[in-house]
Amino acid sequence: MTPLRQRMREDMQVRHLSPLTQRAYLEHVARFARHFGQSPARLGPEQIRAYQVYLTTEKQLAPASIVITVAALRFLYTVTLHTELQIDHAGAVPPVAMRQRDDAGAERPILIRRRVVPQRRRTHAHHHERPALAQPARDHRPH
Repeated sequence: MTPLRQRMREDMQVRHLSPLTQRAYLEHVARFARHFGQSPARLGPEQIRAYQVYLTTEKQLAPASIVITVAALRFLYTVTLHTELQIDHAGAVPPVAMRQRDDAGAERPILIRRRVVPQRRRTHAHHHERPALAQPARDHRPH
């Protein structure tokens, strides 16, 4: 096992990712590395984008099928490699922007294309604000 793979596995264990998720992430990162014939640590935003194009066009995977690959790569680059990575998995090939830390710990931006981030809808902060159908039914009859 390579040191990078071991470090990613440990990062996932510390964050309590399920064993199935860990296995899937490691497999998808390995496929990404095999596709380019080198360590993901040496690859960057252009290769991520090219890999998405490959999965979409040559492998003809639907966007829903690419979600796990995107999640695995996002985890690898943001958590294990400490690189700020923004990547989408919706429909078309997305723009990728990265910030990478150098050996001294200083960040240096790598901007491929400007990305517009849509506003998120307000999520329900408390369980009592959720729709009634989302809460389990309770039987209040006396026994």
